[in-house]
Amino acid sequence: MGKIITLKKAAVALAEEMGHPGKPPYDVSYTEVKGDQINELLSWISAHKADPVPVKDPAYWMTWFMTENQANHNLNYAEIRPINYNVPPGATDCSGLVICAFKRAGWGDPSGEGYNGSGNTDSLRAHGTKVGIATIQRNDLVHYNNPDHVALYVGEGMVISHGKQGDPVEVKMSYRPIYEMTRNR
Repeated sequence: MGKIITLKKAAVALAEEMGHPGKPPYDVSYTEVKGDQINELLSWISAHKADPVPVKDPAYWMTWFMTENQANHNLNYAEIRPINYNVPPGATDCSGLVICAFKRAGWGDPSGEGYNGSGNTDSLRAHGTKVGIATIQRNDLVHYNNPDHVALYVGEGMVISHGKQGDPVEVKMSYRPIYEMTRNR
């Protein structure tokens, strides 16, 4: 015979799998015999299934922003401060999107500004530790053009860049002259 679990345990397990530990409606007593409680659980699951799962990887989030924008055209390029930390952020520039990806991943603010919304390319560069091409790692930052642009390294010689309307895009790291690379963690 299979393992018997209560609906409450099932809700907790499902919530954790979806990246929402402890968030099912605990004020409801789940039993196998009360249909209205089952419906409430199903309503909660339905309401939360589209929430982005908290993945602790900024490169994942940059890829997610890129894919989401390609599908829904919901990310515009604009130099706006304070940075909007919604998912997706709606309108931001290169540094704003990088900072947003770090925040979504649960990492510290790569600009050293404490997520106060004012981070920019200069603060990202100033707060990072320089790294060389031989030691670059996933989630390092690549600064371009003396530097007025930043992109996130996602591995295998590729970065995700948000430098103009229609971006973000995944491109070769060498698509522009590199100014320097930094590790911001």
